[in-house]
Amino acid sequence: MRQVESFGRKDGRVGGLNGAKPRTSKSEGVGWLIIALASFAVVGSTVLWLATHPRPKALPVAEGLASSIEFLQAFGDPSGRAADLIQRYPHDPRLRFVHGRHLLSVHDLAAAERELRIGLSQVASGAPSVAPDVELGLRTLLVAALLKQGSLADAKVAAQPLCANKSSSPSVAKARSALRRSGMCD
Repeated sequence: MRQVESFGRKDGRVGGLNGAKPRTSKSEGVGWLIIALASFAVVGSTVLWLATHPRPKALPVAEGLASSIEFLQAFGDPSGRAADLIQRYPHDPRLRFVHGRHLLSVHDLAAAERELRIGLSQVASGAPSVAPDVELGLRTLLVAALLKQGSLADAKVAAQPLCANKSSSPSVAKARSALRRSGMCD
């Protein structure tokens, strides 16, 4: 398969990481497909969840979550807003998703992986009530980050919980289907 270095640099480094392996065109395309699916799943799920779970204005701060308005503003403009909000709400995995998505878009893959793993650990440890697809979004972006770093084996490990998820949720089904088509699910 032909190697693609879509963000290679003149100094020979790839994506700002010394020694990073070039990605194949298939893994790069799958990575961006996964990012798109994760973004749509998280936003759709969050908007639906917010519509069915009215919350008092002061409650998100008490729970450690950014308000729905702050989250949606960060999602719409992730460049710096999510990083600022993480300082105020360090236990909000939704903000880790938005910040990780931004870091992926600027090819800071190691930082994106770190943010996404923190978000997943927050969800696993019982983060305050968040929309159900936040874990889906975090995990699919983590798979994309690992693929972009050339870590196929790690990406497959990260994808396994989604591959094994038997949920009939449309967003889970789409993510699982994309992962299977890309060879991430055994």
